[in-house]
Amino acid sequence: MATWDFGDNSTASGTNVSHIYNQEGQFTISLVTVDQYGCQSTNSKSNVIRIQAPIANFSSSIIDTNNIIQPLYWQDNLFNQQTISGGCIPIDITFNDNSSSITQITKRSWDFGNGNNDNTGNQTSITSTYTTV
Repeated sequence: MATWDFGDNSTASGTNVSHIYNQEGQFTISLVTVDQYGCQSTNSKSNVIRIQAPIANFSSSIIDTNNIIQPLYWQDNLFNQQTISGGCIPIDITFNDNSSSITQITKRSWDFGNGNNDNTGNQTSITSTYTTV
């Protein structure tokens, strides 16, 4: 007999089991086996499962009138509004994905706040044109 402890207050019995985690975190897995004579053995692996959502982050830049790329800075990582001074309309702003993840990021959805968005692919850099102040 085999009893599994998945580290999130869930257990299962059997040789081959599966489990779905419903929360982020690091989990220690334990397996207790008992043979036909009642002899028991336990094996645990600490933090063998790590579940973490990606952390979204981006930077942006504009190309000024001298064709020089100028970085734009956001006030903080809470994406508070920032006023961009200078530049003429229309203005192209390039956004670069700086997100991080313990697994591969497979989809990015961009909303530029100007009525344009891109939900079609996995672009790590994309430009949007702003035509009004």
